[in-house]
Amino acid sequence: MKLNRKIGLILLLILVGLYLFGIELFFDHVFIFPAFLTWAGNITIAIVVVGPFVWLTNRKKDRKQAQHSYFLLGLAAFIFLVYTLLVNSGTPLNHLFQFEWNWIGKLMVFFVGVATIALWQGLSWKDVGVTVPRKGSWSQVYRFLLPIVVVILIVSVLSTVLFDQQAIDLTLDQQGKNMIMETFLFYTIIPGLEEELIFRGLFWVLIAQALSGSIRLGKNDFDWNFIIVTLIFATFHGVTFDVNLNFVFDPVYIILAGVGGIYFGLIRDYSKSILPAIVFHNCFHLTTYIVPWLVQVILN
Repeated sequence: MKLNRKIGLILLLILVGLYLFGIELFFDHVFIFPAFLTWAGNITIAIVVVGPFVWLTNRKKDRKQAQHSYFLLGLAAFIFLVYTLLVNSGTPLNHLFQFEWNWIGKLMVFFVGVATIALWQGLSWKDVGVTVPRKGSWSQVYRFLLPIVVVILIVSVLSTVLFDQQAIDLTLDQQGKNMIMETFLFYTIIPGLEEELIFRGLFWVLIAQALSGSIRLGKNDFDWNFIIVTLIFATFHGVTFDVNLNFVFDPVYIILAGVGGIYFGLIRDYSKSILPAIVFHNCFHLTTYIVPWLVQVILN
């Protein structure tokens, strides 16, 4: 069984490599360098912010335990690299099929994540969070969700109407019905599905296995996996490189993703499952889908 899993992992990596090479070769779309720089930038931020604490934590372990800890952290970093490359590589294929959103890159990430969980011996579906949520978790989600959705809708609508003329013009121009339906379906299905599986599924477990213990922030104790996953989730949404290798830093996206990551992490931690976090995550995105209609109502 162990040999079969190793063979399966090797074949999976070969297929991912062939896929990335094929996209780069046949679609003449340079994505590897921007994706690699984006990955390197986010990993560097994580190392600078939490690296000293990780070193101090592992310093107390014996040599074998410390090596295993660094190996798991390295594995998480490698999976994050594959994730970044796959998300970026979906763009040319989406253009080929005339999709407005990155369906192919996101679905590739999801299937690679599922395959990795199935094939990696140190992971189980229950540990990753693909399990029935703890009793009372759904009511907790609704309690988190409703006030957040209301606040996001009010702030988004007011900021659009008062400050963002370009967004108003785009809203009033009304994109085609296919785009509207595709956006609705994408927001309903994809963001929470693949991001929760990878960030608060795979990364959550690998970092928890690598680093035991917690750090006290205010009156609460937070495990290292919660802190590191939230940090990377936040920076990944606002620290990127474009196709021209220009550095892009968007503090607004970092803050929004960071706040969202905290909520998703709290729900994941409470429920011991990624399923409520997936629902909350997609509802979070759907609020931005509702904003254009509310703007139209206000302006008309």
